Amino acid sequence: DGSSNYGEDYVDVFAPGVAIRSTLPNNDYRNLSGTSMASPVTAALAALIMSNNPGISPDDVLMRLQKGCEPINTSNPVYRDQLDPGRINYYYSMAETPVIRVEKCVVDDVSGNANHEADEGETVNLQLYLKNKAWMDASNVQISLAAGSGISVVDGSAVYGALASGEMGMNMDPLTLTITGTTHQTVDLTINVIADGGYND
Repeated sequence: DGSSNYGEDYVDVFAPGVAIRSTLPNNDYRNLSGTSMASPVTAALAALIMSNNPGISPDDVLMRLQKGCEPINTSNPVYRDQLDPGRINYYYSMAETPVIRVEKCVVDDVSGNANHEADEGETVNLQLYLKNKAWMDASNVQISLAAGSGISVVDGSAVYGALASGEMGMNMDPLTLTITGTTHQTVDLTINVIADGGYND
């Protein structure tokens, strides 16, 4: 809304600050906007991190705040590359394990009609792009696939190795599936992600 600061020389993190419900004198409430609204949201997350980690240093609090941020450049193209590291995320900064999510799936059906869709009767290769969204690095990341009716898993495992905080990686060896169901049939495909330290999601 034009009230925010921006640029890496001025801002360490970004936080919601538009139409935040706030208190006013005389027992009144109103939606307010600006950095004065975003700052308490950030301070509250810092307080939660400190409460959950007694003795943590200020530098480590800042590190967790920044590494847990979600990028917002693409949704704010006018300020692209001036909004790093992004908007704070309570879940990603408070997590005590990596948080690994599928960001993109690319279907390679060159043995079929090459429309980049998994159609009936085709055997397709999948490339899954995983991203570690939390502040903590992940090591020995692996995935396995399980499918319900309509899909036969030919090769359902892949190794990604290490994924640092904020890093995205893809499987170099494609996952392979054969589509046995009919066109437009809804099928279940479960992706299980594991990593060192007991991570299992």
